[in-house]
Amino acid sequence: MPNCRVYFRDSQGIEHGVYLDAANRYHAFGLAMKQMQNCSWSNPDYRNVEKMRVQLLDGPAKWRSVQVTREQFEAWLANDKAQDGCERVRSCLKMLLGRIPPDRDFVKGIKAR
Repeated sequence: MPNCRVYFRDSQGIEHGVYLDAANRYHAFGLAMKQMQNCSWSNPDYRNVEKMRVQLLDGPAKWRSVQVTREQFEAWLANDKAQDGCERVRSCLKMLLGRIPPDRDFVKGIKAR
């Protein structure tokens, strides 16, 4: 998975960012949101984050930096019928974000870390 930097500017102009590995730009958006929610220095209210910039640091993708809006992320997350190979990624993000209850395999994966 490509290494990414995901960041946004809050209403005071402060830039919040995290580094992570993600399967695609939407996965990066969701993982960044979860990481930022768990940080005491950041903890943004998800309703206030309208967009984030996803910067690809390595990997074979054709893009290097792209903006992802919350609306785009929500549409991708809700698209369970898409045959894009990201079905498991979507369900894991939904579990991480508390949208669906975690399944047994997901819980075992967290305990193994």
